[in-house]
Amino acid sequence: MKKICTLAFLLFLGGGFSVRAQLLGQIAETTQSLGISIPEVALLDIVSSVSKNINLGLVAPTRAGDPVGIPTAIDNLWLNYSSILPPLLTARKVTIEFTGNVPPGLTVSVQAGNAQTTGGILNGGLLAGASSLLSLATTTSGPQTLLSGIGSGFTGFGVGNGHQLTYNLAIVSADYNLLTSTSSSSLNVKYTMTDL
Repeated sequence: MKKICTLAFLLFLGGGFSVRAQLLGQIAETTQSLGISIPEVALLDIVSSVSKNINLGLVAPTRAGDPVGIPTAIDNLWLNYSSILPPLLTARKVTIEFTGNVPPGLTVSVQAGNAQTTGGILNGGLLAGASSLLSLATTTSGPQTLLSGIGSGFTGFGVGNGHQLTYNLAIVSADYNLLTSTSSSSLNVKYTMTDL
């Protein structure tokens, strides 16, 4: 009886080794599908350390015989954007369009500086360079190109990232006689990112 148990035990162990050897010698494989998608992106925002709504106003003189004072430029606004181009599109642009009236005798202008970032490293991609000075006419205007040549890229978010916007109010010296006091004149400026 002892011999039969030992023989059965050895057969059991041998069979176990045989099964284990067969499992170790086999190769199991499987495949899976991996999809990759990249969304088209066109986002922009204006950010400020104060408010993105600004007020420009002439300053009354304190001495007889002096002209009204021109306010300092407003430059605490930053244009941030993110862009992923669709196939076959080479670039985008940012346009500005305004509605409202600039009081007679005054001009309002806006300019976008070179793209920059507070981190010191520009956030990859194709970003626009500085814009030329755009004058907002005395009456409602059509879209004017502020920035162009925007590819797939991003500026980073927040103050100090993107393009610094500078607004200026100026008196047209030849039209000083057209100035009249007014409590307020309101303009709405719309920024749009569009395909080139």
